[in-house]
Parts: sequence; structure tokens; C-alpha cells
Amino acid sequence: MNKYRAIKDISNNAILLLAVVLTTIVLSFTNFSGISITKYASSMHRVVITAGRPLCIWIVAYCLSWEGFIWLQFVGYFIIVIGILLYYEVITKSLFQGKDQTDDDSPAILAEKYLSER
Repeated sequence: MNKYRAIKDISNNAILLLAVVLTTIVLSFTNFSGISITKYASSMHRVVITAGRPLCIWIVAYCLSWEGFIWLQFVGYFIIVIGILLYYEVITKSLFQGKDQTDDDSPAILAEKYLSER
């Protein structure tokens, strides 16, 4: 029964209707750009770019005073982004160990070679 109430609330409130329409447009654009990135680059690029989205949202929300800065959120976000970058070998563990990267068969290097051949 909540779906009927939601439809009634949206139809009776212009601001809520505008929010729903704008959210739909933004999500459509986000999905289209994600598909385009995957088509022309790779899924690795899509994941790395998608990881930056919450940071952009936080910056806007903080600048508009919609929410305060919370260190724990930032630390958690930083850990997740480092994990994504390590998983896709954008940065390597050898960077933290002070070793040179000489592995030419890593997925990141192979993806770069594949994209440069196109």
C-alpha cells in the first residue's frame, strides 16, 4: 500500500516531483556514461571513475552546508578507494614496499597496451 501513498505524495508536491525527475535524469546520465566508458575503455576505468562519485557528492554537500565533515567517513572512503586501486593494480603493493614494478603481465599494463593498440 505504500506505493500508492508514494504516488499520491509525489503528485501533490511539486518539489518532490522535481526531485524524482532530476534523480531519474542524473541516474540515466550516470548509467549511459558508465556504459560508454566500459565500451571505449574498460570496466576497470569505469570502477575507478565511479569511485570518485561519492567524493564529488561530499564536496558539494559540504560546500552547501548540507552536512558536516565526518573524519570516519573520509577514512573509510579512502580505505575503499585504495582497495579498489590495489585490486585493479592501478597502484601496486610494490609501491608501498619501495620496489620497482617490472611485472609486464599485470592487468593494468595489459589493459594499457590493449588500449594503445586500438
